[in-house]
Amino acid sequence: MTETFVIAGGEPLLRPDILAISKYAAQTGFLVVIGTNGVLLNDATVQKMIDHGVSGAGISLDSINPVNHNKFRGMEGAWEGTINGVKALRRANVDFLVQTSITRWNYNEIPQIVAFAHQLGAKVLNLYFLVQTGRGKTVMDITPAQYEQMLSTLFELQAKYHGKMLISAK
Repeated sequence: MTETFVIAGGEPLLRPDILAISKYAAQTGFLVVIGTNGVLLNDATVQKMIDHGVSGAGISLDSINPVNHNKFRGMEGAWEGTINGVKALRRANVDFLVQTSITRWNYNEIPQIVAFAHQLGAKVLNLYFLVQTGRGKTVMDITPAQYEQMLSTLFELQAKYHGKMLISAK
């Protein structure tokens, strides 16, 4: 069984030595996945990732609404960059998963995010419940009732996409 080595950040592609790290991990037998916001991905970067042993990517997608995604990421153009990054991964046949943190403002669009991730070609969608620190403590957390409802929604989404895309919660 191959162990997975996930390189995450911040944004790991900002590290000048990240490809050397991924190459070393791959050469020692790990399946290497880079968790990224996708903004820095293009055809050349994806090819370099492949050449350095990266087998897949985790892409952060916080909303299907570009304005909301950009706001969460704190960067104009982040949504377009993320989608362009996904397209670069797809052109290179690199598997990817979508990562979404459940927040107060994207809570109602989680089923649409799941559908969009499936449409994009994601193999997996990971839903993350925020830990109540930093922004999650004061601005983004959902209520206990919403946590319970989201678990029911998650169960329904897992059934709907069974055999099409894995959906998990972290």
